[in-house]
Amino acid sequence: MADCFKCSITVLLIAFYTSLINAQATPDCRGQKADIIFLLDSSTSEGQQNFNRQLDFVKNLTTIYDIGPNNVQIGLTSFSSHVNYQFWLNSYHNEVSLQSAINHVPYISGNTNTGEGINFVTTQGFSSTHGMRTDVTHIMVVMTDGQSQDGQGTATMAAQAHQAGIEVVAIGIGNGVSMSELQAIASDSKHVLTVDSFLALASIQHSLAATTCNTCKTAEADVVFILDSSGSEGLPNFQKELQFVSNFVNNANIGPQNIQVGLVTFSDIVKNEFYLDTYHNKIDIMAKLQNVSYRGSTTHTELGLQYARLYQFSSSHGLRPNAKKIAVVLTDGQSQSRATTLSEATLLKQQGVTVISVGIGTQVSQTEIDGIASDTNHVFTVATFDALHTIQSELENTACGGTAPPVTTVSTECGTKPADIVFILDSSGSEGSSNFNKQLQFMTDFVTNFKIGPHDVQFGLVTFSIDALNEFYLNTYNNQQDIVNKLQNIAYIGSTTHTELGLQYARRFQFSVTHGARHNAQKIAIVLTDGQSQSRTDTIHEADLLKQMGVKIISIGIGNGIAQTELVSMATDQQHVFNVDNFDALHTIQSEIKDSACGGGGGTSPTGTSSACTADVVFAIDASGAEGPSNFQKSLSFMSEVVNEFPNSPGDVQFGLVTFGARASASVELLQYHSKSALISAIQRTPYIGGAQDSWVGLHLVRTHTLTPARGARTGVKAFVILITNGPSSSHSLFVREATKLHQTTNMTGIAIGIGNGLNMNEFNALALDGHHTYHISSANALTSLRHMIHDAICAGTSPALTTPLPGIATTAIGKA
Repeated sequence: MADCFKCSITVLLIAFYTSLINAQATPDCRGQKADIIFLLDSSTSEGQQNFNRQLDFVKNLTTIYDIGPNNVQIGLTSFSSHVNYQFWLNSYHNEVSLQSAINHVPYISGNTNTGEGINFVTTQGFSSTHGMRTDVTHIMVVMTDGQSQDGQGTATMAAQAHQAGIEVVAIGIGNGVSMSELQAIASDSKHVLTVDSFLALASIQHSLAATTCNTCKTAEADVVFILDSSGSEGLPNFQKELQFVSNFVNNANIGPQNIQVGLVTFSDIVKNEFYLDTYHNKIDIMAKLQNVSYRGSTTHTELGLQYARLYQFSSSHGLRPNAKKIAVVLTDGQSQSRATTLSEATLLKQQGVTVISVGIGTQVSQTEIDGIASDTNHVFTVATFDALHTIQSELENTACGGTAPPVTTVSTECGTKPADIVFILDSSGSEGSSNFNKQLQFMTDFVTNFKIGPHDVQFGLVTFSIDALNEFYLNTYNNQQDIVNKLQNIAYIGSTTHTELGLQYARRFQFSVTHGARHNAQKIAIVLTDGQSQSRTDTIHEADLLKQMGVKIISIGIGNGIAQTELVSMATDQQHVFNVDNFDALHTIQSEIKDSACGGGGGTSPTGTSSACTADVVFAIDASGAEGPSNFQKSLSFMSEVVNEFPNSPGDVQFGLVTFGARASASVELLQYHSKSALISAIQRTPYIGGAQDSWVGLHLVRTHTLTPARGARTGVKAFVILITNGPSSSHSLFVREATKLHQTTNMTGIAIGIGNGLNMNEFNALALDGHHTYHISSANALTSLRHMIHDAICAGTSPALTTPLPGIATTAIGKA
């Protein structure tokens, strides 16, 4: 009897979640083309019931597409100890026959041989014999609840899939998955999705649908890459440029009705590699990119721009009159003739071409790459060729995103930092559909106050009743209109009030890096409810765990049925608790909620310090022969990362840079730059010096030049001098003298960062005075791990001594051992 009751409950739950999926609006992927193969885990850990839930998920997802040989084709393979082919891409040509086939996929238990499954789909599933088309996007969706038998083999097979131009999405289900393995399987971190159970698969249907039908797959654009092939590049770096182009092609839908790509390379001569209409599918383009030759010699950027204008962007070579025209210029240096280069860029722009310029390394001319680009929004800079991947998504958005959303004229910022704001809305039976919609309208009105995007304010939404349901993550939507459209299509659930599940879901999934949470953003949760939770103890416990993560919680109680004690306990403090008489009155607290969320009152950053701070910060960076150019560049990159920790820099926090070797140089003055992009570009362009390790000369220059009112040091503002070095000064006595004078003559706190084992502890103690501001790392690669601590040291005035190793590096606090 008990077993029958359990079966009945299971059937009801499946029916409930199925209806939930069908009720929710999903992205409209009708009319799009793609070849999609699902690779499903059929191992023993799944069990028949959970395997069937995977099949239900696939069935529901496939309803958003037009199925057929001219639209979306679906294939399916399962794996356990061995690969179990189910049907090919060209097996079923309509939704009815496809759904029927999915219903009859058998469960075959065994071990978890994920790598063999990926290899089979790559080599057999995506083949022309079995229906693969060359002019559409190829997508593999891997679903698993555990770790593969051979992690390294799985990563190798996944890498081969990526190289074959297959876009791989990895879905991890439950607590037994390996995040590192999912990351290795997926094309990138944006293609990793996780849920805490098979029943929760419904919550990611929207995310997966958005991944499989995005802008770059549907846009019509003619994109010409103009690549620097000069001597300053070198063959390995030139190949990294080609990989950058390959990644773009891999993420685009290539074809005469979608994205066309052309390629020009330049050095002392210009060379056409292929025109816009040379290749009509991504496989041919990616094969060609593997065989583009490097030339060397001098840098004539103007020749590349001229060739693109005269020949690439012409109807005789594939230019389409109604397609967006885009040129992407990559260079690591300065052209032989800046005037001619800027003139050619102007002529290209006058033809209606949007020009994107990408500057790589420290030797580029910022003036030149600014002049090449259509405007400052189309200028990108990276410190090294290895960092090109960090701007991949921004480039795709710029190239394929169409018209940018209008910029709002109301206040667009949320305090002094970017903000990650998650709404947690009551969707229980006491609400009713009408009142639930009033909550959605409240959120809609709130969202329209802000500039939305990965560098500004991000929003996520969780609804709760008998269970928690993700509506969208922080990184799902990057503009107001998409969020507003989504809010108009959120389904009301009904049933009991489990507030604790909403809080738990926000903690475990919404405020995670995988789903868009940013370390430098203030984290805010806004909970709306008209009732009492089914478990007050669990609700308060989950709220406490969320607050321990550094999340500011604002609780809003609606009507007379709420438990005020629960409302107050959820919130960060009494100042973050709000009550209204009814749902119609929600609009009356709109501005108060904005002030509470974005203001400083009662709010803390994740580190527990105030999010706002004012300081004059000078880096003194070792550029000596002992440091070497590679580590010097890593130090510059670290300084750039620290700058990025402060949203209002330059401004509230000013930065200066002094470098030292055989001599010292004031590379960046405190008052010199007025935008963050210009400041970071200047940091990355700072030249290496070499020679003796005269760190004392660097401190002397900081004291007598950089930290002076004439150079921007502000009276009454705390100053910080951050030394980065891997060895002792050439003169210990002069170093101690300069450190002592710095403390005597300036309002300065010293911070010393030592790399490796050749340090002079007495010098570090003379500058930092205490172990709280002295750090020791094993290599320059570990610098990035200190950026949060340096931020906290600046904003708090002091930071706790580092008493435990940072992840993956040997790090200790000097002077405390």
